[in-house]
Amino acid sequence: MSRLYRLLLYIFPCTLWGLEWLIRTGMLDPGANEFWPPAICSAALTLLLPVIIPKQVPKTEFRIQVRHAAKNLVVRFIRDEVTVALGLIALIIGITFWSFCLYLSLGGKFITSPNSLVGDRHLKFGIGGILYITAVALTEVKERQ
Repeated sequence: MSRLYRLLLYIFPCTLWGLEWLIRTGMLDPGANEFWPPAICSAALTLLLPVIIPKQVPKTEFRIQVRHAAKNLVVRFIRDEVTVALGLIALIIGITFWSFCLYLSLGGKFITSPNSLVGDRHLKFGIGGILYITAVALTEVKERQ
């Protein structure tokens, strides 16, 4: 995949977030900033979907594939299998974090101490940011295999 295509893939969700923020702000929505963390998480989950699809063995390795086809075996690269497994784990954890961010954005409370250095808002953005960076990293690993 070319660098421009990858850049567009990673920047596109940011463009949608910006447009949604403009529309919400223009409509004078008092909770206009509360959609960001779940939106970041959902964009990360979208980036993880191509990671969980195993890559096909290149045609240069076709001889190995035909030999094992008679034995009902599937030929895949070990690195790709590991990446797919990590992608599935990240997807399951990501759905859990997305649900938690959605809960916090809808008014749920997690950190109740007023003396805490990290409030619910920082926690939501932290979860969304870490999940997005993880998704970008796994997508890059998958593309470079």
